[in-house]
Amino acid sequence: EFLTTPNPFPQWGVNSSLGHRLRGLLFIGFGLRQIYLHRHRISVLHAHQLYSPTLIGVVGKKLFAKSLVVKVTASGVLGELRELRKLPFFRLRQRAFKSIDKLVVLSDEMKNEMLQLGFATDKIEKVPNGVELPQVEQKIARIPTDFHDKFQILYCGRLSSEKCLDDLISAAGLLGQNGIACEVHLVGGTYGGRDVTSQLRSLAESNAKDTTVYFHGNQTSVAPFYLSADVFVLPSVSEGMSNALLEALSYGLPCVVSDIAPNLSVIESGVNGLTFRQGDFRDLAKQLEVLARDREDGSILADKLGRRARELIKDRFSSSVVAEKLSGIYQSFQPDAGLDKWN
Repeated sequence: EFLTTPNPFPQWGVNSSLGHRLRGLLFIGFGLRQIYLHRHRISVLHAHQLYSPTLIGVVGKKLFAKSLVVKVTASGVLGELRELRKLPFFRLRQRAFKSIDKLVVLSDEMKNEMLQLGFATDKIEKVPNGVELPQVEQKIARIPTDFHDKFQILYCGRLSSEKCLDDLISAAGLLGQNGIACEVHLVGGTYGGRDVTSQLRSLAESNAKDTTVYFHGNQTSVAPFYLSADVFVLPSVSEGMSNALLEALSYGLPCVVSDIAPNLSVIESGVNGLTFRQGDFRDLAKQLEVLARDREDGSILADKLGRRARELIKDRFSSSVVAEKLSGIYQSFQPDAGLDKWN
């Protein structure tokens, strides 16, 4: 059984640092109340990120003698290691981290950062994110569009500064200048203080004569976008392990990603995707042009990359594989107990 920590005021603090901290205090209060109410049912506390959820977990562990598992979600320039060092009471937080029984990381880079933070090697377990593998093959499931003659480029995720979506729009503009008609589809919503929607709209308008950019906002179902795209692009400067990337791979969609360590832990260039130098939109345009020309020649490369992508998800990143690894961690504390998960 899985329980979650409620947050009845999800929009509080989105646009101010003070409001954000007040929202964090409310979240901690409601979380501890939830633990107290269900204390007799809980075997393991699971916190997502080393911020407020972990503070809830540490206090809950101390008060009710529960095991605590924490999952780290981001590394690099905007990763949890660097962000924690900017927060108040950093040293006190480090001391609190000693109460964590097991730390789940997504990659070797993330593991190295947690070692720098002071975690012991034997407390760190590497478990990737997981996604469901669609049961349909890409060629059968691909949805025809009204713009079949245009090269369809897809991004899914928050419109946040670390995603470097300006590079994607600029690269698409270069394709247009080189005679490749294309469209960029951005699926996702805004994100607090790192929202770049207005800048992206301005850039899209300046490139309008060469390419078209669509802002679709948040969507309840993203599958139709994966199925109708020709390529998925992730140009980020910082990631943990992108679920959107894993989902795109699960649909057999060719992916072009920046060459940061988290992306390279998933994508092997020329085998199950393509990579470009992070921050170099001209190199991104070059990789996209490879797939655009391949599309004109029958999508031989795209089909090969897509098949390898689906095999990768099935073998390493499917929900069943990841769930088995997490279950093993939980059961190592109390093998015969019912387990509750806290986010």
